[in-house]
Amino acid sequence: LRLSDARANRLIRAMLVCDPLQRHRIADIRSHEWLRSAPDEPDVPRAGQQLTIDDAVIRRVCKLGFPRPEVNFSVRRDLCDHINTTYQLLLDRQYLDVTASKQLAERS
Repeated sequence: LRLSDARANRLIRAMLVCDPLQRHRIADIRSHEWLRSAPDEPDVPRAGQQLTIDDAVIRRVCKLGFPRPEVNFSVRRDLCDHINTTYQLLLDRQYLDVTASKQLAERS
């Protein structure tokens, strides 16, 4: 698992731990430093709300080692699995990064 952001990498690893007693819980995920570093934005797209699949995010998920056919299957069917969860986290982060960039540009 390799992401350019080490904090995101740690979060995803913690979420994918096989042992449920060791795995991050929802409260742990919500309080994670990577998510806390994102700007507050109430309009983040959530599962079931997105109209199109972001191919750039699909490619990022595939770079993490997930096979493209499995990624497409999981994301298109909005499954509750580790592949779609990874996709949704990366999609949310991309949205927040773009929003933050726009806000910075507006301030300049």
